[in-house]
Amino acid sequence: EHWPPVVAAIQGRLIDSEVDAGLATAIVQSVWQEIKDQPVEPEAVEVRVKDRIAAMLRCVSPWDFSEVKPRVVALVGPTGVGKTTTLAKIAANYSLIAGAEVALVTLDTYRIAAVEQLRTYAEIIGIPLKVAETPDEVRQCVESWSYKDLILIDTAGTSQRDTERLQEVGIALQPITGIECHLVFSVTTRYRDLADIIRRFDKIGFDHLIATKLDETNCYGTLLTAYALARRPFSFLTDGQDVPECIQVAEATHISELIMGDA
Repeated sequence: EHWPPVVAAIQGRLIDSEVDAGLATAIVQSVWQEIKDQPVEPEAVEVRVKDRIAAMLRCVSPWDFSEVKPRVVALVGPTGVGKTTTLAKIAANYSLIAGAEVALVTLDTYRIAAVEQLRTYAEIIGIPLKVAETPDEVRQCVESWSYKDLILIDTAGTSQRDTERLQEVGIALQPITGIECHLVFSVTTRYRDLADIIRRFDKIGFDHLIATKLDETNCYGTLLTAYALARRPFSFLTDGQDVPECIQVAEATHISELIMGDA
């Protein structure tokens, strides 16, 4: 269909923001179908597109420990996306600010100094940390902290193409009943790599998305593309290295504003 320049320009903005071209076209086309018999006003079109994007996205609310206790949450994802720092931010916010009883478990015994990094965070925050090397040890750690509000599990980062390491992560988490897995990815990831990461990590299972490194780009369309590929809700967004500051609960309206360049 022939779109007025104002409408076509918004499609271009979405694509420039790294929204998948087919997805950007579908969003704009759906809005155009609603307004094509009306006067085209740029601000009104933009508001409709932002509302459409926000309506497409799902985000989860912060944990309520009165409903489930303990919450057992694992972060999984490729190397270098900031899983350990994100884990520390979540732990610090819930322990120091929300006053929850938090404990940490790390499975990352591959990366040099990974355990020491998390131990330093745990000591600063004032929460316990255990290292687990086998599925049985992971289960025992969780069982020993059944009175906690939140148990956070850090896993080893791995290339999505390392099938053996991915299987190890899945096997280590399998014995834990009711575990919640969050796939951590960088918003700077290219489309093909992102699609590959989501497809391969889907084999070990994940429930939510966490996007990191929002401070390293001005193009946030990857957030919408990731949701379209994964069909899992967002839980958190991070935008820097500072602990506990550089993290926020994901909100659909805010993500939509980021994508449209209005945040």
